[in-house]
Amino acid sequence: MLAFWQLAGYLPPHPPSLGTAEVAAFYSEHANSIRAGQLLSLIFSTLLIKGVRRQASGEA
Repeated sequence: MLAFWQLAGYLPPHPPSLGTAEVAAFYSEHANSIRAGQLLSLIFSTLLIKGVRRQASGEA
């Protein structure tokens, strides 16, 4: 899951010294990779939750 956060641009986090224009520029320049990382995180989280629930209920 951390790999998807890195793909989305959340790892490493932005330094607090960045200005609003720099942060906005980062997000506009990396919009597609952010969307891809978020989509993969959503899919992975859904599958993970389903697997945990299935394991907890004793299903194979």
